[in-house]
Amino acid sequence: MSGFLPEEPSGWLTSQAVSDFLKFFMIAVTIIVVAVPEGLPMSVTLSLAYSMRKMTAANNLVRRMHACETIGAATVICSDKTGTLTQNKMVMN
Repeated sequence: MSGFLPEEPSGWLTSQAVSDFLKFFMIAVTIIVVAVPEGLPMSVTLSLAYSMRKMTAANNLVRRMHACETIGAATVICSDKTGTLTQNKMVMN
């Protein structure tokens, strides 16, 4: 098993390992949807839950899961820099 597993625990969570895991996860969800048609609602719910968790980690409050899908379709964001509701700093990520 030498050479297969990282020597240090920090070697487990590299960006390449996370990217590979996400690729494998997406392939697994695709196989579930193709093999089991009833898996489609489950995979949609999983993807919305993932989006909701990701937005929550970025300090965005999400009250309804389907709001993630709706906000993803936005093409224009209108804003002002008055400082009324903000800290008078315009930041977009």
